Amino acid sequence: MVSLEADESAHPAERRLVLRLLRHWRELCQGKEMPAATAVQSDAIPDIWPCCYLLDIASGAVSPRLENIGSSFEDEITMNGGCHALSEVPVDTLLGQATLYWRKVVEKRVPISIGGEFRHRDGRLILYRSIILPLSADERQIDHLLGAANYRAVVSS
Repeated sequence: MVSLEADESAHPAERRLVLRLLRHWRELCQGKEMPAATAVQSDAIPDIWPCCYLLDIASGAVSPRLENIGSSFEDEITMNGGCHALSEVPVDTLLGQATLYWRKVVEKRVPISIGGEFRHRDGRLILYRSIILPLSADERQIDHLLGAANYRAVVSS
């Protein structure tokens, strides 16, 4: 797990999803500790948005609620027009792995990125990278988390 508190300047042609989303989040901060969820607009990051999800943690529920998931997660969970508890997401999916550390982000109040490998529920070995970024409407209480993840399957030879 990597805490991304330090200023990492991404190259303008950065290809890594997690660093591009981190750069966008920092732009949204505009001098604040963290931006509000309302500042996040899908059309501002169209190339990243399919790999993003938005968690509502303000409801006080034991498990955050998925407010939005990008199209790259559609085979893992169907929103059916409503929110789902994060606890309903299978751990052996990309979305399940990418959200395991959400409590750490809330505790530390900074973006955190992790990567690793896991066996997907369809049997493939997956290498992935993910990031979760805190969001707050009042700059005190974290009420949402913006996350993203991407992967590649390990091809055995």
